[in-house]
Amino acid sequence: DVTIPEQIWAETTERTAVYFEGVTVTYSISGAKSAWIYANVTNYKDLINLGLVSSAVKSVAKQAPVVSVTDRAKTEPAVQEALQASIDSKFGADVITIHKVVIANIDFEEDYQNAVAAKQKAQLAYEQQQIDNQKAVEKAEADAKAKIKAAEGEAEAQRIKAEAEADANAKISKSLTEEVLAN
Repeated sequence: DVTIPEQIWAETTERTAVYFEGVTVTYSISGAKSAWIYANVTNYKDLINLGLVSSAVKSVAKQAPVVSVTDRAKTEPAVQEALQASIDSKFGADVITIHKVVIANIDFEEDYQNAVAAKQKAQLAYEQQQIDNQKAVEKAEADAKAKIKAAEGEAEAQRIKAEAEADANAKISKSLTEEVLAN
């Protein structure tokens, strides 16, 4: 295994800076090709190095959208495939086999994280404002209905009072005869 402890900075398809840290590559050298590696490669202990891993990581990140670049289930196999292609083009097929790539940490720069947090906070504030607005509308509608009911009740009371007064006036008017008026 080879572990690259350094941060490898890259960009996503949206040009968002992201870093990969603690990349471990598990590989093996073909038994049949080990003598060839020893004879033809100057530094055979440095077959998998920062340059090759960095190149593979950056090419994978550049093809990934922000929403999936931190998904290790997608990113690690893609880096493994890119690294294997790079190794095959450098040493030939079936010389070195990349078995696994494990990335300890994938994260965004702090400014991006702060922007995401601010956006989430703004979204929550917007949603709370929508709830508050809806409550205010419902209260205003309930208050309006209550005022209408009160006004209807008052109008009904005035109508009943007016009818009673009209009835009383009619009775008084009927009871007034020439005889009563003459006295």
